[in-house]
Amino acid sequence: MPKGFNITFPYLPQGPRTFEITAYNEFIPQIDSVIRYSDYFIINGKNFAYNNTVINVLISNEPCLVLSSNFNQIQCYLYNSNKIINNKVTVIQVGSNSGGIVNNNKEINCLVQVMNVSNSFNFKLNQICNGSNCPIPNCAKNSGEYSYVKGVCDCFSNEWRGYQCELRSLKCSSDCNDENGSFCNYINGVCECNNGLGCNQGICNQINGQCNCTNQWIDSMCLTPNHQVNSQQLQQTELGIL
Repeated sequence: MPKGFNITFPYLPQGPRTFEITAYNEFIPQIDSVIRYSDYFIINGKNFAYNNTVINVLISNEPCLVLSSNFNQIQCYLYNSNKIINNKVTVIQVGSNSGGIVNNNKEINCLVQVMNVSNSFNFKLNQICNGSNCPIPNCAKNSGEYSYVKGVCDCFSNEWRGYQCELRSLKCSSDCNDENGSFCNYINGVCECNNGLGCNQGICNQINGQCNCTNQWIDSMCLTPNHQVNSQQLQQTELGIL
């Protein structure tokens, strides 16, 4: 029996479609290109899988949530990808500018694992589209409108996700939307804290969207030092007790 073959279904509702099939763990996934739409990454190649639960993707060693996949393409989501990628690249100082500029020649690694076989692909920031220079996805046919600022479709409702608003959203396990900045991220189905900025000196509880601060910090965003004064800490001075 061959390890790879094609199957064509001529009478599907959307028209004829051919599926490429290969034996798991027999072929190493091949990555040909990476296209970035804001926090979405489209990985093109072959020897992937139609079952996205057997695929793991890392961008800059950070897990990229696989939303959909087929034999030739993977769509994954890396929340706050700008911050993650910029932390991995070299910053070049220009003159007295302490901020400098990002070194676009620094390579970023993309790793794809299918079952027990994996492969990686290195790309430079100036080789990956972002924002206005991305191929524009077809948002109108689904439930969204293309944003030239973000380089991704703005979905009209929380019922949809994906770079083309083509996928149904995920529900969070609790209603964590409140006025303190907690909200449900319908793309990955977890609650985010502090408008997605994290918890500073604490850990975000992704079940209820509340910050769990370390002992030294308090308030909803873990920004206020926790200064507690007890009787043993009071000191006697010439002016009295302070």
